[in-house]
Amino acid sequence: MPWGFLIQYLNQWLIGWLYLQNYSVMRTFVSLLFLLTTTAATSLAQVPPASKPELCILDIKAATALVGKHARISSAGSVYSTFNDSDSQSWPSTEMKKLGGRSGWKKYVPAAGDAGTIVHVFMSKGSKPQPIYLLKVADKYVPVACSGIEIMP
Repeated sequence: MPWGFLIQYLNQWLIGWLYLQNYSVMRTFVSLLFLLTTTAATSLAQVPPASKPELCILDIKAATALVGKHARISSAGSVYSTFNDSDSQSWPSTEMKKLGGRSGWKKYVPAAGDAGTIVHVFMSKGSKPQPIYLLKVADKYVPVACSGIEIMP
């Protein structure tokens, strides 16, 4: 990696210069800094790039084909608990909107592992729209990001 090489070269140069200047405390500090930066650069080089979950790369037509499938929430952090508070999305019915967020759930809190049926698909707004799946869990409707849902067999 070019950045790792540059960091290594600059650290080596600085260590050499400090040795010539006979700054023992600074030499120790820079030696430790060199060790940490080369270890960090090596660690970063080994991290694979994050890939998008399969359900996030679907267009609206392919995502809508999943309506009626059983799915499970895999990450509670991907639940949109206030999704129904905004009028930015078109809901299939007012009943779904009413029960599609924290205000309609009352004491229910969606958790990882909760399962239900996909009843609708929204597309997020923005430059890279992604599907948001509306799960019917018991008598509640739970909007979940594509990264926090998995289709059950």
